[in-house]
Amino acid sequence: MLGGEHSITIGIVKSLFEISEPFSIVQFDAHSDQRNYYQGYYDGHGSVMRRIYELTPSIFQLGIRSIGEPEYKFIKGRNIEIVNSSTLIDNDVSRIVDDLCKHMEESIYITFDVDFFSMDVVRNVGTPEPGGVGWYKTLQIMKSF
Repeated sequence: MLGGEHSITIGIVKSLFEISEPFSIVQFDAHSDQRNYYQGYYDGHGSVMRRIYELTPSIFQLGIRSIGEPEYKFIKGRNIEIVNSSTLIDNDVSRIVDDLCKHMEESIYITFDVDFFSMDVVRNVGTPEPGGVGWYKTLQIMKSF
């Protein structure tokens, strides 16, 4: 699937769960998107991963560098794997991915928000965050899966 606004991901994932074997979700993003509600929306882009967690706890979040306090409290008590962007930038990503894959289902679904990238790769995103991952490091991560 190739989509646009991040909130479409929940519909795609729900449909795949109906027709597919179990799978893990790998999210490339600057934000955890684990809010229960965001700007009045239960199913919006700021809460999409919270809705997905309600379907499966097999969530792996990469590049996260912005988490609000309510999200942090929600994530803290759960087995949600988060690898922040500085860890990805400063370390051997093949080793990181190998470690993550030990806890994943055999099949994965990747959801990718372009604010994962460094601002020198993609500048005009809706919710920019400094400290993103560069183009070549991102390709290295993707190839490691």
